[in-house]
Amino acid sequence: ESFYQSTWYILYFICSNNTELANAFVANGGVAFLLEYLEAFSSNQSLLIPCFAVYNAVIESLDKNESVAFIEMILGKLVDVVELNLETKDGYFYQHYCAALARSFGPGCEVSNSLLKRMVVHVCHGIFKHKNDEDAQHIGRRLLHHLAGEEIAKKVIDRAEMLHCVDEECAACA
Repeated sequence: ESFYQSTWYILYFICSNNTELANAFVANGGVAFLLEYLEAFSSNQSLLIPCFAVYNAVIESLDKNESVAFIEMILGKLVDVVELNLETKDGYFYQHYCAALARSFGPGCEVSNSLLKRMVVHVCHGIFKHKNDEDAQHIGRRLLHHLAGEEIAKKVIDRAEMLHCVDEECAACA
């Protein structure tokens, strides 16, 4: 396990703030590598966190058009993986997932309504699951505002806190 973590952190440092190396990572099979890794280690949260870090580093290092293309290839699998960990994820994992999602949304990036709904479900689930974790609350609520808009996010959170609705109902509100 430590080998994989070390490998991902090395990739993170290589791709971080380096457009040329981030492009090289993508051009030399980085997308396929990320997808295979997400599939192979989909239930190992400690191995997924450094993978999220590489995802973020590549997004931040690529230019806008390349970044959008990269996100469109990876985002669905990222959401699938988190769905598998929905009940078991801890606050630390949740924060890293939210950070990866937050970096995925910029100008030009379009997401299907079904994928957006799934993301809102995950974010709502984390907000309520980690209600005593201040950092998880902060990042989850900010991301929900970003995904659904401030007015809708407030309604979703207020309604869920009052009615203790389930995640799917929260997503339906959004």
